[in-house]
Parts: sequence; C-alpha cells; structure tokens
Amino acid sequence: MARSWWHRPVGWPAVPTGPNAPAFPLIGWLQRRPRWQWGILLGLVVLYALWRLLRAVAALQLDRWWYASVTDAPIWRTVATAKVQLALVASLVTALVLGGSLWLTRRVPALGRKEVAALTRRYRDRMGPAHQWLLVALGVLLTIRIGSAAVGQWQTWVLFRNGPDLDTPVPEVGGDLGYYLFDLPFYAQVSSWIRQLLFVTLLATAFAYAISGALRLPIDGHRSAR
Repeated sequence: MARSWWHRPVGWPAVPTGPNAPAFPLIGWLQRRPRWQWGILLGLVVLYALWRLLRAVAALQLDRWWYASVTDAPIWRTVATAKVQLALVASLVTALVLGGSLWLTRRVPALGRKEVAALTRRYRDRMGPAHQWLLVALGVLLTIRIGSAAVGQWQTWVLFRNGPDLDTPVPEVGGDLGYYLFDLPFYAQVSSWIRQLLFVTLLATAFAYAISGALRLPIDGHRSAR
C-alpha cells in the first residue's frame, strides 16, 4: 500500500492516543474528510488565490490607465517595477530564512511521547501529524504577508536607486545631504525588516523545536537536544 500523504514524523503516534485527548475539532473534522472533499477544499483555496491575483492585476491596470491619462512619463512602469522587485526579493529572502529554518527542524528526530513535557504531549495528542502542515501553512502565510508589506516601501526604494548626491555637506554629522534624504531611510527600513524577520523566525523555529522535544526547559534534569 502506498504511503499516505498524512504521514507522521518519527516518534509521533498515528492517531491521538493520550487519555481524554481527542484531536482538536478542526483537525478531527479534516482528518475524517474523504478525498473528494479534500479536492473541493483545495479547489476553493486555488480560486481564492486566483481572485486575489486578479484583484492585484486589476489594480495595476487601473493605475496604468490613470497615469497614462495624466502624463507621458513612464511613472507606472517605474512604480510597478519597484513593487515587483521588492515583493520578489522580500518573499525569496523570507522563504529562504524562515522556510529553511523550519525545514531544518525536521532534521532533528522527534522524541517519543513519554520523553517530552506534559504540555507538549497534550499538543501532540490533539494536533497529530497536522502539526507539520501547520508549520508549512505558517511559513507560506508569513512569506506572503512579508512580501506584500514590502511593496508599500516602493517610494523609499525608488529614491534610494535614483536619489542624487546634492553636494551639500551636513554640519556637525558630516556626509552629503543626499545620503540622509535618499539612502539612510532605505537602510533603516532594511534594518527594521531584517530584525522583524529574524524575530519571527526565532519564534517559529523555537515552537517547532519545542514540539519535537529538541528544545526543553532545564526542569527535572531535562536538557535540550544538541
């Protein structure tokens, strides 16, 4: 028999087996769905994604028509290019950092049910193998949200790329005035974005390691896996 797509990590029970620990209502409902209903759910997700994509394309096209009606300058192309560049770079970096970190958590063997803390054991019993799908969904949603948020910084990116040196020194602090007007705001945004990405990655990774049993508080002589 072919291996089910709903497989479990090593050390996890096939079904919730803890005493008085049924699966979470949503998880239990999903596990009981036949394949044709899963197909319908997947189709709805795809339709929703297409709807969001069409809305984004329609917004871009409306902006293009509006800019074309008021000026001959290539403003729309500049704005659209900047937005696409930011979305692609932010999404790619987020996927590599966050997704790669979560993927590495799967390389650590999960401890058995009796070897983990009571809270972790209850979570496993009620969540089951769906925990892995939760991590995938978490990574995808965060990547989309971060990529979408980066689009809003297109003006800072355009000014950084095209802002000239003004040949005007800044008293006391030194440097050219153009650096503080065009370059420094972009560096500040990148620095803030990196800190937020690393913080989110730390939380998500710590959660994944805690559920696997590799990260534990030093209580009752227990230590985290090396």
